[in-house]
Amino acid sequence: MKVSYQVSGKPGITSLYFDNLRSLQRWFDKGFMDLRDLSNVPKEKYSSYLKFRKDGLTKIPSLVPRKTEITVCHDFKGGYQSGHDLYTDGQYGIESCTPYSLRYPEVVDKFIYFSHHCITIPPAPWTNYLHRHSIPVLGTLIFEHYSQTGELFRKTKKDEFLYVKLLVELCRIFHFEGWLINFETGFSNNAHQVIPFLKELTARVECEIHGGIVMWYDAFTTFANNPSHQNEVNIFNYDAYENSSQFMTNYMWNSHNVGNSLRNVGSLGMHSHVALGVDVWGRSMQVCRGGFESDLAIYYAKKFGTNAVLFAPGWTYEKFGEDQFYEKDDKFWGNIKSTLQLDSYPESQLSSWYVSESKKSRFFTTFFSTGSGNFFNLNGRRISNENWVQLGLSTPLPIHSRSHLNFKDSFVGGSCLAVPLSPMENGLLHLFKFEQFINDKQKTSDSEMRVKFSYKSLGALPPVKLVIKCFVVRRGKRSKTILKVDDVSLVLPLMHTKCQTEQGLTKWALAEQSVPLPSLESRFLEEYYVEGAHLEWTVDNNQDEWMMVPERTEDLDCKLLIGSLCLEIGPHEDPSTMQIIRNGSEISWQDKESSFMWLKLQDGRLNSVLFAPTTEINDMQLTILECGRNGDLKFVVKN
Repeated sequence: MKVSYQVSGKPGITSLYFDNLRSLQRWFDKGFMDLRDLSNVPKEKYSSYLKFRKDGLTKIPSLVPRKTEITVCHDFKGGYQSGHDLYTDGQYGIESCTPYSLRYPEVVDKFIYFSHHCITIPPAPWTNYLHRHSIPVLGTLIFEHYSQTGELFRKTKKDEFLYVKLLVELCRIFHFEGWLINFETGFSNNAHQVIPFLKELTARVECEIHGGIVMWYDAFTTFANNPSHQNEVNIFNYDAYENSSQFMTNYMWNSHNVGNSLRNVGSLGMHSHVALGVDVWGRSMQVCRGGFESDLAIYYAKKFGTNAVLFAPGWTYEKFGEDQFYEKDDKFWGNIKSTLQLDSYPESQLSSWYVSESKKSRFFTTFFSTGSGNFFNLNGRRISNENWVQLGLSTPLPIHSRSHLNFKDSFVGGSCLAVPLSPMENGLLHLFKFEQFINDKQKTSDSEMRVKFSYKSLGALPPVKLVIKCFVVRRGKRSKTILKVDDVSLVLPLMHTKCQTEQGLTKWALAEQSVPLPSLESRFLEEYYVEGAHLEWTVDNNQDEWMMVPERTEDLDCKLLIGSLCLEIGPHEDPSTMQIIRNGSEISWQDKESSFMWLKLQDGRLNSVLFAPTTEINDMQLTILECGRNGDLKFVVKN
């Protein structure tokens, strides 16, 4: 069995959680952030990712189809698992390179990281990955098994709940969006304090945290001062419904319970405030047995105009094991996508862009990485032959091209896309839909659109090109309808010859192009509109009509390997000197918005993938490389 290593053979930096309220208080009392704390701060913020502009079109609510919102409540093997998400900087040289991951983010609207620790902070790798898909991430506050005293309700001198303040501060420090509240115990003589605590927590999270959410799980009721699952919203838990952002029912509901909730809170309350709990393991479920029948519960949620929380969808991994995980996971989520009729909701098909705080620069970055692999390449060169897991390196994949994933080669990481191309017929493959709008205030006079695309051909490519569809558009002042007035699409030809060495071997090629953004007429409400990215190829129709065709036409097919797609819109970044701070065996450096990640190398081999600008160096001769959102590599530390 291979032994996992992180830094100098030492145990790696683990994700952060607290087993009781006092340990949380002590953590704040120490007054500084150490290496473990800093390594647990995700690089990607929810507020930085823009999927689409919701005010783009005037919509009449009753006429707009509404997607049933799906929340995933993680609970994978109790949480914080080695080989999956326990270590913030990933694991390397491990036995398996198939972690549990959320492979269908386009279905998911919220994500809860759940464990049975009192205060669960979502691991940074999950937060980094999910924020790239504009999915808000929640932690968990849980009390179970033993009756609680009044510690949770301790007040400050300003008569505010102390732990409300600390829980909100955790959201701010570790860049997650709120809390699932799961009280499965009593509170001695303090039951009357639960709802005021919930009310203050909800108000502060919603007010102070971008996209803030507090979800209440249907367990504790004030009248019983104990768990008393109602499986619906009724008089016994309406106070919790009223004072939370969203109310998650227990799993034992039936159609009668859902009907009661509908009568008690109305259709608007069901739309915006209620979610039906669905235990994928099927425990105590009334309308289905969970598992591959979980979509039946989703059907009920859709029928009643409400939402659903899928509890423990990692069932596909835990029950069937890693060898069957992809197959069973595809079946599970395929059923749910079919029930939701996801293709009828265009917004779910869009890919998010990173937008800088100034709004002047934005990036789309993908290495077609699943966050794991049995080797690691950097710019097409092998720097590790070891198994590795780093969910933070999961990058967007084309929604309709998952079958093209290839785990035998990569440009960066351990996977790429392998797209079959036929020289016998024309073709087009949609990669990503963006629908990004940039107005005149969000660009500078020297703003450009830059693309960097890596590829490799296996076989002779037909004439193929990457197209980034871009337009200048005008909006109607009243109707908000969009009119395309100028096509300024970027077209990047992909040359087969660039993928060949002098010895006739194949290699990765890097194609780059930049175009200036056109000037806009503000009086016509003009904007720059990036619609999407696709590949297209054409066949030479003038070729000899007597060309010999082999019996098997697939012998003519070639494959285009796609390793990375990096798009940048904005002004040129001024090169700046990297400031390095050394403190004993620790080193830290400047974190820039344009940085995507850092690679820590030892003797030219991969040591770890970092998403926080700090690490331990000890006596090792290390090189640290910055990988930018635009695909550029720069040295941070060079040995």
